[in-house]
Amino acid sequence: MSWLKSASASFWGAVGMSLAPSEAELEERTEEIRLSMLSTLGENGALTYPALRRRLMFAADTEALWYLRSEWMGALSTLHGERVAAAHLRSINIQFEGVLTKGMSSRPSPLSSIK
Repeated sequence: MSWLKSASASFWGAVGMSLAPSEAELEERTEEIRLSMLSTLGENGALTYPALRRRLMFAADTEALWYLRSEWMGALSTLHGERVAAAHLRSINIQFEGVLTKGMSSRPSPLSSIK
């Protein structure tokens, strides 16, 4: 059955992942990312942006959370300022590594120099 494992590794390598995370690992990582995004939004942010909080709570998977990053960063920018929001975005982007295909990963931008 080693041919099956190598075929699987080749497929996941072709779509940008070294090995597919197990379903349990993927669910665990999704919850970690979700909790990180919610905790940085905070209680004040949850009250100010209840629709965003709801979308974060009920996002089906890591891809849905990935696409919520811009709205989440906008909320953080309003609440805490652009520098703080950019720092949180860099931190959350690291958590997405290994659970998204390479095409969905964050690319360097001029904003990445903001500290």
